[in-house]
Amino acid sequence: MSRNPVVEVVGCTAKASESRRGFNLIELVVAINIVAVAIALALPAQDQAREAARRTQCKNNLKILGLAMHNYHDAHGLFNPGLIDDDHNATGAMHTGFMMLLPFIEESALYNMYNFRVGLAPRSQAAARNTDPPTPATANYFHMANSTTIRKQLNQFYCPSNRSEGTVELGSAESFAAATDYAMCNGAIPLLCGSSQELSYPVLLSGFFGPNSRTRVKDVRDGTSLTVAMGEVAGGEMVKGTANIATFQAPDRDALGFEGAGVRPWGIDQAWAVARISPGRAGGFPRGAILFAANQHIGDDLRIDGNSMTEMWAPMNPRFVMVSVAGTNADTPPSPTGVTGPCNNNQFGDRLSNVRSKHGGGAQFLMGDGVVRFVSENVDRRIYGYIMTIQGREIIDEDDF
Repeated sequence: MSRNPVVEVVGCTAKASESRRGFNLIELVVAINIVAVAIALALPAQDQAREAARRTQCKNNLKILGLAMHNYHDAHGLFNPGLIDDDHNATGAMHTGFMMLLPFIEESALYNMYNFRVGLAPRSQAAARNTDPPTPATANYFHMANSTTIRKQLNQFYCPSNRSEGTVELGSAESFAAATDYAMCNGAIPLLCGSSQELSYPVLLSGFFGPNSRTRVKDVRDGTSLTVAMGEVAGGEMVKGTANIATFQAPDRDALGFEGAGVRPWGIDQAWAVARISPGRAGGFPRGAILFAANQHIGDDLRIDGNSMTEMWAPMNPRFVMVSVAGTNADTPPSPTGVTGPCNNNQFGDRLSNVRSKHGGGAQFLMGDGVVRFVSENVDRRIYGYIMTIQGREIIDEDDF
């Protein structure tokens, strides 16, 4: 009878010993590998979730701008102009369309600070402000009275996938303006040096916005849901620029470094309050445009036909950024001063922004009806031009892009 307790105690001791047994080395390695695999699987999903949130915020930014342009239309009977200028030439524009929209994105105080009627800059400022960027005689936004306004960084103008802040240097470190990742559509093949009141102006190829544009809803005969109003122009990153169209089209030439006069690596960016568009020359300070187009105007024959002598495609998310179309050798289009169309002057100003996005595979566009759509960068070239015209009368469907 007395043996049973002893046996029980021994049995309990054995069980306790077994319960304290830990992992051996193989089991530990397997457990670590399982945890590592779980983390590796979770991180991409987390990154994708964050990018989806950033992309949604970018979409909301465009929706805010779309609501603002329609509220502007309700208040004034027409959409805001893309640029305001006294001679319809964007190389010396005075104000931007985004400035007009400030009261409609809850920035009335900033709008009221801006002086639309300032005169020439003081003589002491003329030397610094009469070179690059614009001359003080026409660029009111560049007057020092407006420096506080144009420096204001607004969250609505930054794509979260690209950045949350940024500035564009305007001639010196002391002179800068707040950047933007969004721009307005100028059409399929724009003319920035021709008056929209002249018969020679290519009305059928124009977009929602341009110099002194006066677009109304009834003018968008292609349908607001099928016409681009605004889109992304992600800036702030150094990219390659070239003055030679052949170099622009040849990715393998990037190893050359683009050495030579007037051709070198270039930064591209644009500011929401900077209206002037440079005629285009390499080097200098980063500058883009708050207007974009599907093609750049080159010659006199204005139509979307893929002819490199009369148009130059402005592809979405380009590997390079075109700085200038000037040139005299066989690889380049005609010199801007040699064309025979409405732009046959020395103030050739059609160097607009390409659509650039950080979302990958395409870009987000605000359509005229306020809907934001993601368009693939592989969209058919002609369809890409068609959706940017307001009166092109092209027959397309929403499934085409």
